[in-house]
Amino acid sequence: KIIYLFVFVLILLFFGSIYAMIFKNHCGYFANGNVFITEGEICKNLKDYLVGNLSRHDRVSSFFGDELVLGSYVSRFLPFIIGLIYFHYSKINNSKILIYFVILLSLILIIISGERAALIYFIFFGFIFFIIVNERLINKIYLILSLTVILIVSYFSFDQVNKRMHQTYNQIEISINKKILFSTDHHSHAVAAYKIFLDNKFLGTGPNTFREVCKNKKYFLNYIGTELNKNNNDLISGCSTHPHNLYLQLLAETGIIGILIPVVLQFLLIILIIKKIIYLYKNDYNNNKKNNNLRCEILLLSSFFISVFPFIPSGNFFHNWLNFIYFYPLGFYLYVKKYAN
Repeated sequence: KIIYLFVFVLILLFFGSIYAMIFKNHCGYFANGNVFITEGEICKNLKDYLVGNLSRHDRVSSFFGDELVLGSYVSRFLPFIIGLIYFHYSKINNSKILIYFVILLSLILIIISGERAALIYFIFFGFIFFIIVNERLINKIYLILSLTVILIVSYFSFDQVNKRMHQTYNQIEISINKKILFSTDHHSHAVAAYKIFLDNKFLGTGPNTFREVCKNKKYFLNYIGTELNKNNNDLISGCSTHPHNLYLQLLAETGIIGILIPVVLQFLLIILIIKKIIYLYKNDYNNNKKNNNLRCEILLLSSFFISVFPFIPSGNFFHNWLNFIYFYPLGFYLYVKKYAN
């Protein structure tokens, strides 16, 4: 029931995304930055029933509204959904078709969401999936070609995707030239978090306090990358609700003691994933119940690994929404583990 519920949600999010994109493309335009101007009486009436957001021209959020987390939601739950399908592989009609349908639909949602971190999560999932899936090489090639076609078609068909790709390219170029992290905003958050950590090395400032502590001018920046501000009074604030990186947030808010747990967890997850993949190869690598249970376990471990991945921007570690995603698969993992070995 949970599998079918998640598949239904993905389909619902897809239609919500298409509706939002059509509305943005045909019912108005963005002016003065990200202010959407609605044109036409029909569109003005439909505006009250809009799903998605009208604050970003390059981001699609579907039923998440002003919370731009569509890609994050899909990419973080994808290993979980595919893992559960493997756990009930023999009980679901056309399990293989359902797996490929969920993967392709998830990629489409991630692309049109405009979330680059989500695409990185998907690539990691794809790498693990191609290792553990029991398919002939030709079938794997067909799937790769299908995913490639989706990427190419999305780039040329969806204006949001095209703009987001160009924005990504420009940010990479700026990051390399100025030696900054991702963007000037991300860089300022990171530097502020690091300065806060230096003043509170062992215990940090307390969970969810970055948003308040960063207001202190001692944590402001007078530079971005290699560019110095000539006016020393013209400082750059690195303030936000969180530093947009899991490890920097834990460093600033919980100190060295708080960051040890996710670092150790990430190391253990890598060891467990590799160990169980090797075990899977040694056990005939077929689609029997035992090996499908093991595939489920590997994918659930992958969903945990995505949550503690350190090198790309992330949400607020102490936010209820992210914690739900972090811990929801845990009960399933503990249950599956009893049957996977």
